[in-house]
Amino acid sequence: ITSIIMSVTSDFILPLLSGGVAGTTVDLTLHPLDTLKTRLQSSAGFWKSGGFRGVYSGILPAAAGSAPSAATFFCTYELTKMLLKSHTSPAMTPFMLMLAASLGEVVGMYHYGDLFLQHFLQATAIVR
Repeated sequence: ITSIIMSVTSDFILPLLSGGVAGTTVDLTLHPLDTLKTRLQSSAGFWKSGGFRGVYSGILPAAAGSAPSAATFFCTYELTKMLLKSHTSPAMTPFMLMLAASLGEVVGMYHYGDLFLQHFLQATAIVR
């Protein structure tokens, strides 16, 4: 039992940390582009929404939501793969991987609520 617990713990920690780092990295690199896209789509217009200033507005809600969401996705994906691998024939492996990814997305869906706040902050940046 101890070896099973240690295996599950190590199999859980790596995807948890990897997912958190991946989510944070994606936000830090792509957030400015997403901010510019949101401002281009704003009904107030690009320049009144902030133009090129403050492209990192809204980064905190984005990072606060995407890091745990990505970590949850990877943990669910890896756990599902681990549980189903011994019960799946090689011919069914693609379907097992699709199921694992789908479950990961469903479990990580709580992240989408903070996207509204993120886009609101991006579109309504105060220009000083």
